[in-house]
Amino acid sequence: MKKLLTILCAGLLPALSFAQQNKFTLNGKILSDSAINGYIYISYHNKGNLVTNITDSAKITNNTYHYEGAFIDGAALIVINWYKRDMKKPAGYNPRTSIFDIGVYIAAGEKVSVQHKADFTDVTIKGATVQAQYDSLKHQLSLKQHPPDVVMNDFIRRHPASWLSYMVLDQEVRSHMISPDTSNVLYQSLDTSLKNYDAVQQLRKNIDYYVGVNSKKNQQAENFTLNDVNNKPVSLADYKGKYVLLDFWASWCGPCRAENPTIKGLYAKYRDKGFNVLGVSLDVATAKQAWLDAIKKDGVTWTQVSDLKGFESPVAKNYGVTAIPANFLIDPSGKIIATNLRGYDLEKKINELFGNK
Repeated sequence: MKKLLTILCAGLLPALSFAQQNKFTLNGKILSDSAINGYIYISYHNKGNLVTNITDSAKITNNTYHYEGAFIDGAALIVINWYKRDMKKPAGYNPRTSIFDIGVYIAAGEKVSVQHKADFTDVTIKGATVQAQYDSLKHQLSLKQHPPDVVMNDFIRRHPASWLSYMVLDQEVRSHMISPDTSNVLYQSLDTSLKNYDAVQQLRKNIDYYVGVNSKKNQQAENFTLNDVNNKPVSLADYKGKYVLLDFWASWCGPCRAENPTIKGLYAKYRDKGFNVLGVSLDVATAKQAWLDAIKKDGVTWTQVSDLKGFESPVAKNYGVTAIPANFLIDPSGKIIATNLRGYDLEKKINELFGNK
């Protein structure tokens, strides 16, 4: 659930076209015994062919404010806060104890009312359909009566035209929570109105990538040679006769680096039993030092290689890698026996292979 909430709060919502603006209205009321005037700040992402972080303000008069905005997305996460650090905060706001902001998912064309205290507590939201669905889904996940993927997939099936369905499916695909086949089925279940948006079409491409990477399972891994951190050539063929995890990552990729502790533990535990790791960085030439720094900071001790061409690397293209993290587990014969194993799934597989050795 934590991953779901993180992605949703990032505002990953669909975009139609840069020319079309979808309007929304926000009416706010600040609950206070004293009069509050001045300005409150509104920020959100405006996606499409370009991504713009919009920060605007609304004038507060007698504790109320009104804001009209527009975004290219079908919906957006609208964040309300006391943005300016140097502005005088209203009575009741304590930066050490108060909540920093309010986030409200607003769909195109909606007129939403928000009521809250100066410290952004006691929040009441009316007229925001996506926000209501989001809150309901969070509640269902918190009950832990069913596995998260079961709850989320059921939501998508029951709400095929909801922006939240797109967001949930996008998260599931990005984190490999569901199989390629299930991804395809759920995508087909989405309403055609969603599929007109650029981001939903990008989701289709991501699913195709997911299917493509998965299709490499049981195929022979293609050999390649890249230089390591000391500019010495290293070939995948050097690992013939051993198990090797081919791990595509980059210094800027947070989820990639979050996997390093798991890989470090498995490598330390089983390296003497024949488990190897070969890291392939998709950093670019201008980020070479960042790559080297990340290796040091994360305590990575297995071999690292890169041509510093990012996603334009021929190796990445040959393996169908268009998103990271991505990995391929290769057996001693050179056959790919698993793809995109992360966290518990990676530990389980490696323990199965080496636990009894």
